Amino acid sequence: MEQKVNLYLGVSGGIASGNIRRGWCCVLEVKGAAGDTTREGFGEVVGTHRLATLIALSHALGRFCRPCEIHVHSEDGWVLAMLDKRLGKWAQCDYKDSKGNEIDHRAEWEAVHKLAKGHLLVPEPGRHSYSSWMESEFKRRKLGEESGDVNVRINLGECEITEQYEIEYGQEALENTIGETIAAPAAVQQYQEGEEDGNNT
Repeated sequence: MEQKVNLYLGVSGGIASGNIRRGWCCVLEVKGAAGDTTREGFGEVVGTHRLATLIALSHALGRFCRPCEIHVHSEDGWVLAMLDKRLGKWAQCDYKDSKGNEIDHRAEWEAVHKLAKGHLLVPEPGRHSYSSWMESEFKRRKLGEESGDVNVRINLGECEITEQYEIEYGQEALENTIGETIAAPAAVQQYQEGEEDGNNT
């Protein structure tokens, strides 16, 4: 039986704000007999709300080491709808829409499709139990602000991303950068590296 995991996504800035500097966050929550265990990831990207959502999603999916039932919670209902209804068809058509044009954020959608294989993804649109906390963390960490500190920079496609990590494991909080590993539940791997047509950014 596949283990159930809740994946919560958050992005700073409004969906209609266009290409701006945005913070993103993902929280993996695994429920167990001894209590809940969470893993958190934070980062920044200059781009649309949907681009940031896809980056947070692919970052989180990259942590899984075995198939799970993943409930994906996000305020970006469009991304969740495309994830559920269109992504498989886009992959079959080389990530092109019905007019033969390449879909927006192809590299990110392709990464999500690859990382989602073997998992059961269940869309859960709307605000969630971590929404308010993520918003406060974006402000505290200055993510999505022009004055925000840059700790680690990586490239994903044409986007420059700043990533900061904080992992909670029981009572212990650790600051980690790319490449470091920690103990984690079996389901969760360490840190690693038009609407229908997919051109609605």
